[in-house]
Order: sequence, then C-alpha cells, then structure tokens
Amino acid sequence: MTSQRALGIAWRWGPPVLLIALSSALFAYLLARFPYNGLYGQDAYAYFYQAEALWRELTGQPQPPFALFSANGLYWPVGYHLHLLPGFFLGWPEAGRVLTLALAALTPAVLYKVVGELWHTATTWERTFAGLVSGAVLLLTGTYTRTGLSLMSDVPAVFWGVLSIYCCLRAWPPLERAEGRRAGNLWALGAGLSLGLAVLVRYSSALLVPAVSLYVAARLYSYRKHQLLQEAKGIQRLWQPALLLALVGVAVALSPQVAYALAHDPGPALRAWSVENLFSKTVTGPDGTSTFSQPMIVFYLLSTLANVGTGFLSPFYLLSLALGIWLLVRQSDLAVLLLLFPWWFISVLAYSGTTYQAHRFALTFMPALALLIGVGTSFVASRLREEVLRRRTVGGIQWGRTTTAATLVLACVGIGLVQGWRSVEQWAATHSAFNEQEQQVVGLARGTVAATGEQGTPRAVSFGFSAPLYHYTHWPILDFFLHDEADIQQFLAAPEPHILVLPEESMSTQWAGTPSAARWQWIQRNYKLTLQGTSGAFTVYRIDRR
Repeated sequence: MTSQRALGIAWRWGPPVLLIALSSALFAYLLARFPYNGLYGQDAYAYFYQAEALWRELTGQPQPPFALFSANGLYWPVGYHLHLLPGFFLGWPEAGRVLTLALAALTPAVLYKVVGELWHTATTWERTFAGLVSGAVLLLTGTYTRTGLSLMSDVPAVFWGVLSIYCCLRAWPPLERAEGRRAGNLWALGAGLSLGLAVLVRYSSALLVPAVSLYVAARLYSYRKHQLLQEAKGIQRLWQPALLLALVGVAVALSPQVAYALAHDPGPALRAWSVENLFSKTVTGPDGTSTFSQPMIVFYLLSTLANVGTGFLSPFYLLSLALGIWLLVRQSDLAVLLLLFPWWFISVLAYSGTTYQAHRFALTFMPALALLIGVGTSFVASRLREEVLRRRTVGGIQWGRTTTAATLVLACVGIGLVQGWRSVEQWAATHSAFNEQEQQVVGLARGTVAATGEQGTPRAVSFGFSAPLYHYTHWPILDFFLHDEADIQQFLAAPEPHILVLPEESMSTQWAGTPSAARWQWIQRNYKLTLQGTSGAFTVYRIDRR
C-alpha cells in the first residue's frame, strides 16, 4: 500500500520536478557558456535602477546625485520592481535576477499542470506526455529563454498568468472532476491573487482576463445545466464565495499599484493603439516611425508559429499544433475552448494594434501554443504506443499507416526541439555579445574623456544608450529623448568635459520628424562636435562650445 502511494506521488510530481531540473540546468549551462548580466537595451536597466530608487525611498536613503532614474513616474506597473526589492534588502542586488530565473524555471512545470487539467478526456499517460512536451517546447523557445535570462518582467508575468489559469482550473474544474464537490475557494483566491500579480507585473497580462472570465462563465453554466448539487440554491453556494474570493485576490494583488499611484506622480501614458496598425507595415508612435517586413498581424499571428530563427516556434510543430486544436475541439468542452483560444487570439489582436513588433510581447500567449503542440504530439505518441503494443510480433513491429504517420509527426517535433535548442543558444550568444558591445561603447566614451585632459566629473548627453552608460560610469547623463533644448543648454553650461553618445544613423531614419531628431539637429547647430569613433550602432562625439 505504501509503495503504491509512493508510486502515485512520483507519477504525479516526478514530471514537473523533472522540468524544473531541466530548466535550471539549461539556464546554468547558457550562463556559463555565454556570460550575460541580464541587462540589455534600456528597459532592463530602467527596471533595476527604478527598483533601487524605490528601495531608497522606502528606507529613507538619499538618492545619488544625478541619478538617471527615480521612483516617480515609473514606466511600468510596480510589480516587477517589487520582485527586485529583496535583492536590495539582502544587500545583494543580483538576488532580484535570481528570483526572475527561478520563476522562469518554474513556468514550464506550471504549464505541465495546466495541460493535465485542460485535456481532461485523455488518459494519465497522455496528459503526462503532453505536459512534458508542452514544457519542453516553451523552454526551448528562444524568446522565452532569452527573456527569462534577462532582468525583465515578461517571464515573471507569464509565470503568474499561467499559475492563475491553473488555479482557475482547480477552482472550477471540468464536469468529470466536479461531480460531488464544491468550488475550491482557496484555489479561487489563488487564481485571483495570481492574475492580479500578473497584471501588477505587466499591464498586458490583463489580456488574460477575457479568457478566464469566459471560462468561468461557461463552467458555471455547465454546473447549473448538469445540476451538480441537488439543493435548489446549491449552485449559488457553489460559485458565489469562490467568485468573491477571486475578486478579493485580484484587489489585494493590485493594492501596491494603488498605493504607489496615491504617493507618486503617474508614469507615462500607455502607448497609442490603432486598428489601422493591424495590417500596416509602417507604423508611427512615440518612438518614431518604423517600417517592418510584414504587417503587424502577420507578425503576431503567423510569424510566431513558424519563425524559429527569430526566437519563435519551429514550423515543424505545425502538424502537432493542428492536431492539438482538433483534439480539444473534439473534446467538446466549450469552457476549455473559451479559455484557450481567446488567450491566443485576443492577445494577437491587441499587440497587432500597437506600434511595436516586440518578440517578447508574444510570450503572453506562447504557453497556449506550447500547450496545443503538447496535446497534438501526445496524441500521436499514444497512437504509436498502442500500435506497437497491439501489433508487436516475433519479427518486429508491423509498420502500418498509423505507425508511419505517428513516427513522422514525432520526428518533426524532435527536429523542432533541436531547432529550438539552437535558437536558444543563438540568442544567449547574442545577449552576451550585447554586453560586450556595450562595454566597447563605454570604453570609447571613457577614452574620449581621458583624451580631453580636463578635470571634473564628465557629463554625457545621450540618446538610446543612457542607461548602459550610467550603469558602467555613474556619470551625470541627460537623455534628450526626455529633455528639451533648454535643459540641454543648462546641462552643458558646466565646465566639466562633455561627450555625446547616440545612434546617429537612426536619427535620420526611424526618428526622423520627431522632437528627438529636432534636438539632435539643434545640438549640431549650436555646439562643436568632434567625432571620436563608432562602435556598433553608436557614435561618440566630444562636445565643445562654439
């Protein structure tokens, strides 16, 4: 009896523990082979230094002079900054990244549990295999892994979002599992808390709300239709407390954002969204005009399915994806369909109306695609297993059409996983190269200052490179994306040596016609600029008065 119980526990928890171990091993391998500090672009630095400023404010410490970031006007919700605060509390700022890595390692395991709840008509073996494949597909998606290695909010938001869906499925389970039981109130509370935390980390996680709401509404309708409780008012006792607790959980999770908004200036407004962007290749927004190779909706709907080189899924997964869709439709569970497909398509439409083709945005719905691929792959693996067991003879397996087709599909998934592995390595190497490139630009800036022979703390006017330059030098820096000509003139009036760092080529392309381009032209007219060199996309100038 004890051995059977131990076997049951191992069968239930062994696969998700395996996924956690594999995720952790993958991250350790990548960081050992491709050193990367988790900081790139501007956003990761902003998260880190905004969190540091918030920590200084909460603990009454003074802000450093000329701090590039403050605790006011955060660019994003406060949730990910709170994820980073334990690092400052421990005196080990990198601890915030450790938490990010931990959530990235846990997410495939949580997705495994979601698969088992959604595909409730399958056997235990089928659900287990599907969950393992889904977790592996997500883990070996280049965009997921590279963002999970970074000091960014995207993957933590995915973790809390997927966890909220799992808790929701446990609170309002499929009919086959709901017989004779009431709604799981604690699971409902967990669903609300997790969903609220996902939104607290990234506003775009609110795109899960329609899917979750439709699922719960359809599930409650099914409960009423099948009369799971005999009492006349039993249905109300089934769902009312659970729904209330879920809403309480959301409110509690979002309370830090309310507290922040009451004590600070609001951050920048949300970026403009337009239905016209859906089918456009050229879009204009706060970050200038960008022209892409494909329309916005093609990028988010189709490229995510078959562009492994850019960090999305392999086209070799497509057959399994189609099979997964067919199986869940054939399951005839309306609530599951109302959860899964709005999770995918509402996110696609929402992002297609923005002005960004950001690969990491697709992470909001990437778990849904991985889930479908896992279900389809498990289906063919199960058919192959049955064929092998049924047709095994002394001479070997009888290779019929089913066996051949199933083997072909599984081979395609295997090829897709190998391609995903290569994509993951490629992106880890790319981010490691990003760090090296940043160091080269910083080295060029330091050399420029040293060559002037002037005394005093250098001052830098920058565009697009302000955060890395501040991180490595802690010089006073003015970013002319945020400051006008009067601020620039006042900043450059000090006697210290001055330099300018910017992506010069893009100022006449992407940023043409913007206030930032006008400020760059104003600087050229009013100051003497001496070219010091170029590294990658960035050019360094020495600034002198005319």
